[in-house]
Amino acid sequence: HAVASMLRCAALLATAQALSTTTLTPPRLAATEKQVVACVDRVQRALDAAVDAPRASASIDPIDVADLATANGRERLAEDLRKRHHAILRVDDAGACQALQDAALSLTEDEARLQIIGGATPVSQDRPTEFVGVFGGTENRFVEVRYGHNNEALPTTIQPELPELNQARRCLGSLGRLLCVATLDDRANLADDVACDSGGNREEASTTAHRLCAYAPSNVTAFGAHTDTSFFTLVPFARVPGLEVLDPSLQRWVCPEADTPSKGEGHLVLAMPGEFLEVASHGSFQASVHRVRGGSEKRVSTPLLVRADLREPWDGLEASSVWRALQKCTSAEALKELAPCINSRKRYVAPVRTLAEAQSFYGMLCAGSEVLSVSPLVVKMPGFASHDECAILLNLSDDAQRSTIDNEQVTTSHRTSRTKWLDDDEVPARLSERAAVVSELPVSNAERWQLAQYGENCEYKLHVDTVPEFNDLAPGGRFSTLLLYLDEPAEGGTTDFPDLGLRIKPETGTALYFRNVREPV
Repeated sequence: HAVASMLRCAALLATAQALSTTTLTPPRLAATEKQVVACVDRVQRALDAAVDAPRASASIDPIDVADLATANGRERLAEDLRKRHHAILRVDDAGACQALQDAALSLTEDEARLQIIGGATPVSQDRPTEFVGVFGGTENRFVEVRYGHNNEALPTTIQPELPELNQARRCLGSLGRLLCVATLDDRANLADDVACDSGGNREEASTTAHRLCAYAPSNVTAFGAHTDTSFFTLVPFARVPGLEVLDPSLQRWVCPEADTPSKGEGHLVLAMPGEFLEVASHGSFQASVHRVRGGSEKRVSTPLLVRADLREPWDGLEASSVWRALQKCTSAEALKELAPCINSRKRYVAPVRTLAEAQSFYGMLCAGSEVLSVSPLVVKMPGFASHDECAILLNLSDDAQRSTIDNEQVTTSHRTSRTKWLDDDEVPARLSERAAVVSELPVSNAERWQLAQYGENCEYKLHVDTVPEFNDLAPGGRFSTLLLYLDEPAEGGTTDFPDLGLRIKPETGTALYFRNVREPV
C-alpha cells in the first residue's frame, strides 16, 4: 500500500493456514467405535419406525448458499438438519442441474448409448464391492459415476455421452464442501472433495458418487426406506417429485420437492445428512431416512453422495473400515469391521480451480465476486462486510501502534503503517466466520484480525504475508490472507501485485482474498 491520505483496513492473516502435519491427534478408538455402534443401532430403530409412519405436507424455507458464510445461515442449516433431518439450499448453478437432468432423461431412454457406457464394473481391483456403470432393468435404470485423478468421470465411456456431468459435479461438489465445513469445522477434511478439475492428488476413483436415477411410472414405492453412508446426499429438485424424507419433528413422511415452491433464481437442492456425518459429528446430526415413491410420470434425479476421503484416518481408524462397519445391521457386526489406520495423515492441499470454477465458487459465497488471478489465487469480493461493520472496526483503531515485520517486534522503513490486533468481539468474530468459509478451512486456523492504518505517504513495500518461521506455529504457516477495506482514501491506497499486473483500489466493505503460498508446508 502507498497512500496520499488515510486508508484503514483489516486483514485476517492466515485465514487458511496449513493444517499441521507434525502434531497428530492421539487415537480415540473407543470413542469412534462408540459413535459407529450408536449410529448403526439408531438407524435400525429409525428404519423400523418408518414402516408405519403416515405422510404429511410440510414446507421449509430454502437457505441461500451465500448465507452459509454467516452465523445465522449456519444456525438455520444446523436447526433444519437436527430438527427435520434435511435442509433445502438455493444454488445459483447457471442451469447446470436442470441441464444434467434433461440429459440424463434422454440417456436412460437410449439403449444404444447405455450399452456404450457399459454395465456395472468394479471401481478397482482393490475395491471389488464398489461399481460404476449402468444398473437396473427395463423399468428402473441407474448409472453410477465416480471421479478419477483430475475428477474425470468414470467409467471413461460416459463423458462423451454426458458432457453435462462436469458443471453439475463442480456445483454440487462445491456445495458439499461448504456443507461439510459448516457442520464439521476442523473435521471437514474427512470428506471427499470432487469440486475441482485440477490440482487433485487422488490416485484412485473417488468414493463420492454421482448417480443418474430413472424411475418408471408406478403406484408403489420405487426405492424403500434407507439411509446413505455419506456425509451429505445432495438431490437437485426434479421436475417429477417423489423423494420422501422421514421428518422426526412430525414423525411423518414429507416430500420437499412437492411441498417447497421453487421461487426466485437458482436451483433448489435437497441436502440430507448421512451416516458419515452422524459419526463424524458425534451424533450432533443424524442420518436422514428417505425413500422414493412412484408416481404417474417417469422421475429422473441426479444426486451426489459426498462420502469419505479414503486417505484420511478417522481418529486412528481406516476410513474404509468405517465405511464397511456402517453397512452392517447390528453393532456386533459393525465392530468386527473396524480396523486401525497404518498410514499417517495426508498433507493438506488446497483446492485448485479453473477460472470458471473459481468464479462460480466465490460468486456463490459473495455476489459480484471477481477472480482476478487463478494462480496465484486473488479474488475481489465486494460487499463482504457492511458499512456498519466497517464503522465498528474503524472505532477500534485509535490506539494502533507502529507496524513491525517478520516475527520480531522491529520497526522499519519497509513498513510505515500502524497496526493493532483485534480481540474476537462480536463483529470481528462474525467476519472471521465468513472468512473461514471463503478459505474452506475452520476458523480455528485463523489468526486474529489485524487492523492497519496507512497515513499520508505511508506504505508497505513489496512483501509476502508469510515467512518460513511461521511454519513452526501450531496451526502451520500463513497460507492465505483476507484483506478487508474499511474506508476509501481520496488518493492512493491500492494493493498491488506487480508480477500479476494487478492494482486494486480500496472500496469500503470489499474484501481481497489471496493465497500466499502454492501449497502449505
